[in-house]
Amino acid sequence: MMSLFTTIIPPLTPYLFFKIPNTGKDMRFKIFRNIGNAFVRLGQFQDAIPSYETIMQGSPDLQTGFNLILCYYAIGDSEKMKRGFSKLLSIPIQVRGSALVLDFPS
Repeated sequence: MMSLFTTIIPPLTPYLFFKIPNTGKDMRFKIFRNIGNAFVRLGQFQDAIPSYETIMQGSPDLQTGFNLILCYYAIGDSEKMKRGFSKLLSIPIQVRGSALVLDFPS
């Protein structure tokens, strides 16, 4: 089963990025998250990065930001790790219906 996934998904990845409709924004980002998570489980961190970057551009969340930083770490890209961490810190945190934004001095 794992070998079937590794042989089918990578060639389909460009198709998946362009053919996911924009109509269901939340569903679209869930699909991207699942694709990214699948690549991470396979150890294909470089292939997971575009999925996570897409989510962070459209609907950033803490889990995806953290996963993206881990992917950058896995491929050894420290500059992107730093930028990803800064982006992660700018994501509002929901606390009982209100937003809390962490504000750290630069």
